Amino acid sequence: MLEARGAGVGLVVLAGALAMLSCAASEAAPGGRTKHPSTASGKVPCTRADAGKLNKGEVTAVLMGAGPDLDRCSELDVGIVASEIEIACDGSVAWVAVKPPYGGEPVGECVAGVLRGLRFPVNDGRTGPITYPVHLK
Repeated sequence: MLEARGAGVGLVVLAGALAMLSCAASEAAPGGRTKHPSTASGKVPCTRADAGKLNKGEVTAVLMGAGPDLDRCSELDVGIVASEIEIACDGSVAWVAVKPPYGGEPVGECVAGVLRGLRFPVNDGRTGPITYPVHLK
């Protein structure tokens, strides 16, 4: 398990976070998942043949950089916000899910908004959903 701490936020990337999955972005679904905004078909094309799979270090570096923005969410509530993201081939976030009890709540929407805005390196689309708790203190 990897852990990174910001001023008031700890991001924990759970084991198995980099499972092999396709580059397809999910349709809107229960649990707060949102479709990738840049495509009408729901698929994000993998156009870079030289792009490889993201590693845990690359994912962790981007998540650690979100600490200051996530700190602002702790102004709304404190606790552990269970969230899940999938990274698209172009490095954008294909979808975000915030799980109960914070899904649909203002603090959950704050966390989801921060996560939606993250940019990861261009990749081959084989990085599966990444599940981790965001600790708001």
